[in-house]
Amino acid sequence: MNKVRLLEKAVEKERLARCALIVELEEERAASASAADEAMAMILRLQADKASLEMEENQYERMIEEKFAYDEEEMNILKEILFKGERKKHFLEKELETYKHNDDDDDDREPILYDVHVIEDDNNAKMQDVTQ
Repeated sequence: MNKVRLLEKAVEKERLARCALIVELEEERAASASAADEAMAMILRLQADKASLEMEENQYERMIEEKFAYDEEEMNILKEILFKGERKKHFLEKELETYKHNDDDDDDREPILYDVHVIEDDNNAKMQDVTQ
């Protein structure tokens, strides 16, 4: 009978050890599932952050392109203004040369001052008279 009692105690010990291992296994499974959930949550958050950054990047890219187009247009306008100013300066220098030349010829004469636009309009009118 002692043998049976020893075997029963051994079986009981094995059953308790098995139960302890099952509990430990369940704890490990729960920890593993929790870690997997946390990893998935982090992956989803990183994907959302990436999408947000890509949208922001696209927005900044559009803003830069619009700014570049605006700056290019402004540059063209400034070049045109500069060109007109240079042309007007050249015209006035030529007019000044003409007055100086006329002044050398006629020291007694009073200089005649002209408005640039009036001269241009007068020149246009003369050209139209010539063509007609």
